[in-house]
Parts: sequence; C-alpha cells; structure tokens
Amino acid sequence: MAGKGWRKQGQGFGNDGGWSARYKQRPRGRAPARRRDPGRDARGWRKNRRGAIEGLPLYLLIIIIITAVSIGIVMGLLNLAKPPQALGTVSLSTPLVAVRDDGSGIYKNESVNLTVTVTDSSGNRLKDAVVTLSGNGIKRPDGTNPYARTDGNGEARFSNLKCSVVGSATNPITVTVEKSGFGKKVLDIPVVAE
Repeated sequence: MAGKGWRKQGQGFGNDGGWSARYKQRPRGRAPARRRDPGRDARGWRKNRRGAIEGLPLYLLIIIIITAVSIGIVMGLLNLAKPPQALGTVSLSTPLVAVRDDGSGIYKNESVNLTVTVTDSSGNRLKDAVVTLSGNGIKRPDGTNPYARTDGNGEARFSNLKCSVVGSATNPITVTVEKSGFGKKVLDIPVVAE
C-alpha cells in the first residue's frame, strides 16, 4: 500500500503501535508547487530575450529572401511575354494602274507590274507574309488569282498581270497583306481609265 498514495510514518510499529498511526494518507488536491525556472515563463517556454531578438532578424531575412525570389520569378515571366506583333508599313511600287480602251468598251492593261514591300511594327522586313490582289478582273497571265509570299527582303513581286474593266467606271485593286500572328492590312490601288 505504500506505493498507492500512502506513506509510512517512521519505522516499525510507530509511536502508538496501531495501524492508523503507522500510515498517514497524503493530502489530496494540488501537487506541491515546483520551483519555477527563472528562464522560463508560466507555460514553460524559454524567456531568452537575447535569442528572441537574434531570431527576429532571421525570420525577416527569410521573408525578404522569399519575397525577392517571388518578385524575380514574376519579373522573369513578364520579360518572357512579348508585346503583340503587328504589321508595320506596306508600300507599293505603283501608286496607280492605268487602263486603256481597246475599242470595244473594255478597258485593259496586260502588263501590270507591282512590288509590295512589307515590314513589321519595328520596321524590319517581314518574310512569308501572304499578299493577295483582287478586284477589276486582276489575273495572272495564266488566268489565276494573283497572290505571293514575301521573300527574305519582305518583298512580293507580281509581273505581267492582266487587268480588265468593262466601261470607264473603275474600282480600285485591293491589296491584302496578312501573316499569322501579325494581323492583316488592306490597301487599295486606284485604277484610272485613260
């Protein structure tokens, strides 16, 4: 019984020789107060003020490093984003096309030569832009619709095109330039009846 909250008073039979005098019950309730460590607070945490002051800059340093890395990643992603590309200038070697009456009321020109030069928004010559001509019966010598791709110099050349209009009322020849990712531009070449 001595191990279950009972303690023995003295050795042998004690002073009065009776059972109750030999064993006395330990008082119930709060355990005896422990001596507090002056380096700890009521919860038992260390009160090392010097360590807390030294630890604070370490946390701040970690936060600053994480913030700097995050900003660097965002800035890197922004630098990868390219501004939208667009067609720049489209210049034509011929400002207008003249057609003449062949005597039957049909106005023709069977030797229309045209060079179209295309640049991007930065002014660099643009390769592989598709240039299409339409309107006023403009055709190649073989009768197909004229179109071409720009070369490394950004030029599309058309030669010996045929243009025919019935009557003296003319519409312009439409020049359409387009490239995937750069957009589309449409220009008109006036057709003048002589």
